[in-house]
Amino acid sequence: MSFTSESGDFIGQGLSRTYYLGDGTWNARYDTNNAGGHVTISIQNFQVPDGWSWSLNFASPRGQPLTVGTYDAARRYPFQPDGQPGLSVSGVSRGCNTLTGSFVVSEFRLGPANTVDRFRATFEQHCEGGSPAMRGQVVVAADPWR
Repeated sequence: MSFTSESGDFIGQGLSRTYYLGDGTWNARYDTNNAGGHVTISIQNFQVPDGWSWSLNFASPRGQPLTVGTYDAARRYPFQPDGQPGLSVSGVSRGCNTLTGSFVVSEFRLGPANTVDRFRATFEQHCEGGSPAMRGQVVVAADPWR
């Protein structure tokens, strides 16, 4: 996962970061709780004194499966209106109350029991109606050699 945050962005605090598999514990899962499709990815490192965690959520509009494609006019997951995709990137104890954004899923493959074998997405989000953006990407590869 990597992101670049513009000055004034509440979540990223104007910083840029990149996290690799060995930097923490990763978890990715797929569900249909929003009557569509939803991938949630968490990355955690609770080492003292500088522990951190990130959560990324990508959801299709209700009633539609999450697939490879572009999702514009995203709102804060899980509170997005019907017909709009959901997005939420939060971390280090910071999250948006309201959110606008977009994301592009360029790779998505499920494994047994809806495990996420492969997922690649880019995103852009804006908190609280502001113009500063947080942009980034996340890649999940359960088996990087396949």
